[in-house]
Amino acid sequence: MPAPSQIPEPVVQAIRSHAGSDSETTFGLQTDVRSDGSFGEEWLVLTPAGLYTVLREPDGASVRRHFPLHSIREVTAETMVGGGVLQITGPEGGVTQLMRYSGTQAKAFGEAARAVEIFVRSGRLEVEEELLHGQVCEQCGRRLPEGTKVCPNCLDKGKVLRRLMDYTRPYRRRTALMIAVLLVITGTQMLPPFIGGAIIDDVLSAGSQPADQRRMVLAAMVLILTFAHITRHALSIFKGRLAGWLGNHLTYDIRGEVFRSLQRLSLSFFDRNQTGAVMSRVNQDTSHLHGFLVHVLPFGVQSVLLILAIGAVLFVINWKITLFILVPVPFLIWSARMVWRRLHTYYSRYFERRSRLNATIGDSLWGIRVVKAFGQEGREIERFGMKNLDFREAGVVLEQKWALYMPVISFVTMSGTMIVWYTGGIDVMGGRMSVGELVWYMGNLAMFYGPVQMLTGITNYLSNALTSAERVFEILDTPSEVSEDDNAVDLGQLNGKIELRNVTFGYTRLKPVLDNISLTIDPGETVGLVGRSGSGKTTITNLICRFYDAQGGRVLLDGHDVGKIKKQCLGRNIAVVLQETFLFDGTIGENIAYGRPDVTPMEMMRAAKAANAHDFIVGFPHGYDSRVGERGGRLSLGERQRVAIARAILNDPRILILDEATSSVDTETERQIQGALDKLTKNRTTIIIAHRLSTLRNANRIIVVHEGRLAETGTHDELMSHRGNYYWLIKAQGPLEE
Repeated sequence: MPAPSQIPEPVVQAIRSHAGSDSETTFGLQTDVRSDGSFGEEWLVLTPAGLYTVLREPDGASVRRHFPLHSIREVTAETMVGGGVLQITGPEGGVTQLMRYSGTQAKAFGEAARAVEIFVRSGRLEVEEELLHGQVCEQCGRRLPEGTKVCPNCLDKGKVLRRLMDYTRPYRRRTALMIAVLLVITGTQMLPPFIGGAIIDDVLSAGSQPADQRRMVLAAMVLILTFAHITRHALSIFKGRLAGWLGNHLTYDIRGEVFRSLQRLSLSFFDRNQTGAVMSRVNQDTSHLHGFLVHVLPFGVQSVLLILAIGAVLFVINWKITLFILVPVPFLIWSARMVWRRLHTYYSRYFERRSRLNATIGDSLWGIRVVKAFGQEGREIERFGMKNLDFREAGVVLEQKWALYMPVISFVTMSGTMIVWYTGGIDVMGGRMSVGELVWYMGNLAMFYGPVQMLTGITNYLSNALTSAERVFEILDTPSEVSEDDNAVDLGQLNGKIELRNVTFGYTRLKPVLDNISLTIDPGETVGLVGRSGSGKTTITNLICRFYDAQGGRVLLDGHDVGKIKKQCLGRNIAVVLQETFLFDGTIGENIAYGRPDVTPMEMMRAAKAANAHDFIVGFPHGYDSRVGERGGRLSLGERQRVAIARAILNDPRILILDEATSSVDTETERQIQGALDKLTKNRTTIIIAHRLSTLRNANRIIVVHEGRLAETGTHDELMSHRGNYYWLIKAQGPLEE
């Protein structure tokens, strides 16, 4: 559930217009089905003043219903065909249908109903962490941005910056060289004002000296000035090239570490985070860090060096005037810190909205065939328009805040120049300072205030970069919920015995999918798992593969706890063929050999023949070198399945899991796939999840899973004679296949 700062601004404004400008939103949840049954965006928002439903449209939002908390006795999420309804029971027992939602949001609205009831009774907000994306910061109590556990207001920015600088350690020499170059550039920048003042005092104003002598001095000073400019520009070119090398290498290291971290994270992380939002961490956030490291950081270091050097010179020239011009500096530092803190919050919101927009774009493009098939281009445009509008509003607010802060800072900065003109002019008229010294002073002052003003401006880029850095570090610091034990062992080739002992598991802890299940599968046995959708069949196989860890009980392979077995050992011994086969955008051969990149062409062809895939592969112009397209889109569903089976055969697993591997293909394709599966299951422990009876014909046992428990077990004939859950599942398919 999005936190208040993540609820679209039009929705917040609609509630404030209804309840008052100081109304506070506690949490919000978006439904994808409007009250009239059409697909659209409607929001459920809880506030201390009551429960609201708000209709969101492209041109704004409006409150549809409002229920004060005292008028709510009970909130329930009722399951219906294809979705559900959120209902409110009033003090007199009357029931009101509040909102509709699709089946994909049933879990979220069930949690929302429970949370609202608790809030009504006690005023406490208790929501499952996976659903409460907008969590609360333990230090300041503010809501956290969606998709992150780091509070922008409490972030130790110095710590983030130091951690970012830790990546320079492998490049110490080049970093030291960069600092040396910056020091020399700073020295060359300080020469022009000094030489300019000397020209005025020693050449232009020294009328008593011979003209020839003055011309020689002038020529020498101009040559020194020219050399200083040439040196500075040459070193600036070198600095830019060096900064580019360092910045790109550092970004390369960070991007690689982020991707490696993503590979080690468990599936639960990806269950909670949209793919588009995660991709933006790898691509866009590291790109922002690249810009900061290449352009902003070297300039910032150079500005600091210039401020320190020029500040010392100004004190030497006239310490009294320097004290006057330093008066605005404390205010500048204070205002810069305030601007930094505020802009960081707005940048966090800006990036979060951008991640949402990216996720929406990815969703639409990955499902473009479905969009085209149902003619829903207009709906996708509207959905994108709303996310684009949210992104635009976040950008407008950010730029408006920036436009407000900077002119004020600039005015304060330049006020020191007016002080110098007045006090310096009086000193020149009083003979306490020469015109050349005043020019020298003014030149240094311009270079002093320039970096000071720029450093306050760098807060823009610094906030941007540190927000990106914290998002990157958050992935790096996210622990895998399925981590490998330090004492994990490689068992080599398993025999294939599987045991589940009193296993309990739920994707959210409040709602277990499996409830105290115990199961034993012997080596080489073929077992069918059947049951209604959501009964827990796939969850059992997920625990065997150790995609997730059981929350209670133990899962064992050959008598060893899966948590004590190395993941590489599990990967070698377990193969999964899913209903929705995923192929990488490469060649057919590369996909077959994915689990064994060092395989020979003959081994690859033998696996393809065993999977009944060789004939259609050699029918392509490029054979095994034919590209499959994105997600295997150039192959038919049956062809993709047989390539996946060949991939599993080549891996030679001891445990094979077939999850609805033939449920979405025609009869002829199913016959070919079934023939391949018959070869694949020989002498292996096989678990088949299927609804079609034909797929389960050769199973030694059939296990019926019902509501997270093992309801029945036996052969097909035994279960049919028992006339229990299995019997009625088969009867629901129509006439039995013989």
